[in-house]
Amino acid sequence: MKYIDKSKYSRADLGINISQMRELEELHSTKPWIDLLFLYFQTALFVFLAIKLTTYSLFFYPIVIFFISGRQGAFLQLVHEASHNLISKNKTLNDFYGQWLTSFLVGVNYK
Repeated sequence: MKYIDKSKYSRADLGINISQMRELEELHSTKPWIDLLFLYFQTALFVFLAIKLTTYSLFFYPIVIFFISGRQGAFLQLVHEASHNLISKNKTLNDFYGQWLTSFLVGVNYK
């Protein structure tokens, strides 16, 4: 297995300038909230489809469950981002976002 030599890695190796790097590292205050609302909408849509389609045939059940599990993975990603304080500069808001708005939906303990 090949390992990365950390002594040879630097931000300069990425080939982008400092202003672009700072722009990429900046926290956007509205983007996580828009993502969360869109994620809620997608999850609700897939649960609705699961209920409706499985009344016709149980063949649809594993297909819809596949999509719902993908949305649960997205919730887990948002929990991870909140645990690293990447949602907001306010730690209390990050904790609220991670604990109450995302982690309980997938059954994960945020602490």
